Amino acid sequence: MFALCCVTIVSGCMTERTQLLAYPVLTLLVTLLIHPVAVHWVWSDGGWLRSVHAGVYFLDFAGCTLVHMIGGVVGLVGAVCVGPRMGRFEECGSVKELRGHDMSSISMGTLMLWFGWFGFNVGSCYLYENPNMQVLNRVALNMTLTASSAGCIALLLGHWLGKGTFDLRVCCNGLLSGLVLRLRVDDPMDNAAVHLGGGALGTVLVGFLARPAYVEQLTGSLGSGVVYGSSLAGTQLGIQLLGLLVICLWAAVPALVVFKGLARCGLLRVDQAAELAGIDTFDHGGPGFPES
Repeated sequence: MFALCCVTIVSGCMTERTQLLAYPVLTLLVTLLIHPVAVHWVWSDGGWLRSVHAGVYFLDFAGCTLVHMIGGVVGLVGAVCVGPRMGRFEECGSVKELRGHDMSSISMGTLMLWFGWFGFNVGSCYLYENPNMQVLNRVALNMTLTASSAGCIALLLGHWLGKGTFDLRVCCNGLLSGLVLRLRVDDPMDNAAVHLGGGALGTVLVGFLARPAYVEQLTGSLGSGVVYGSSLAGTQLGIQLLGLLVICLWAAVPALVVFKGLARCGLLRVDQAAELAGIDTFDHGGPGFPES
């Protein structure tokens, strides 16, 4: 399940101009190589990120790094390799906004993701860790507060930095970034910003905000965030930064090799005619969203 979530993140970064064959290739790449190795490093008792320092190990309880950051890194590499959609950038270099076709679907999908995350995180916490109800309540409360605050902040920043309007799309992406916490790169669904940005931020913030009692209760680790002043606080932050760097490199390098290989063989990007007609029409015989 976690590995497949990584794949969906990658596909969103490369949508609207990627050949169908590339998707099973990236699925195999992520699920058979990149994600399992990183999971072993972090979650296995024999993983080196659990034994790099006695009593303190890399903390990623629900996949902030192993799902969201990995998916964001691979997706960003894929978006760079496949190139931007036609018409995404003006000749002068300015960005042309290509908005989604249905804000109501975006809003409903965001709310469904948010609601589903309660079962995903709280349920997995109960099933695999079997903690007390206090821990489960804390997980649910954190998911509510982070999503709500990130969505509101993104909405207000979009209003302040944009055209004076409240953009619901920005709010939705900000909300999802809270749940996971210009290089001419075209990312149609903003997945790299949401998942890579939120995942990296969440990974680092553990080194600052991890409460020692909570960490020991849930994982048995002696780690502590910097703000709590423990003698191991700096160690925890250092391990988080080390894990972030190594996992980013592990995700990026194989992805770059595979995507560049597909591009060189002409198997990564669709041709101009297919992109202009729409891949749904060109490959599947009709539009996915016909006009009413």
